[in-house]
Amino acid sequence: MKPFDLQAALRGEKFARKSDMREPDEWHYFKTPNMLYGIACVFDNSIFTYTSEGHNNRTQESSYDLVMLPKTKKVWIGISKHQSSNGHRSATDAYPTKEEAMADLTYDRWNFIEVEIETE
Repeated sequence: MKPFDLQAALRGEKFARKSDMREPDEWHYFKTPNMLYGIACVFDNSIFTYTSEGHNNRTQESSYDLVMLPKTKKVWIGISKHQSSNGHRSATDAYPTKEEAMADLTYDRWNFIEVEIETE
């Protein structure tokens, strides 16, 4: 897990609470000078406050601390419609679009699924 990065969060990169990897329902950053807990996050109608480093408790690490979520992208892969002699199905490389996967593969031999993969 990557540590929380306030500047990345302000740019729109996703972050979550470490304990359950949930993104906040909403969040706000208060630029008030000398404010110890300048970040407020709402989870299930409850407000949690954080330091600019994403810590819920400034004296010790907590499962409620914030962490950055990995960057992801969606890709398409083909899964063989037929099992091999050992009972396994094969999968293809990842394609950026379903159309590219279908153009590269014999359509009647593959089922195409969209998956999300980590890029970092």
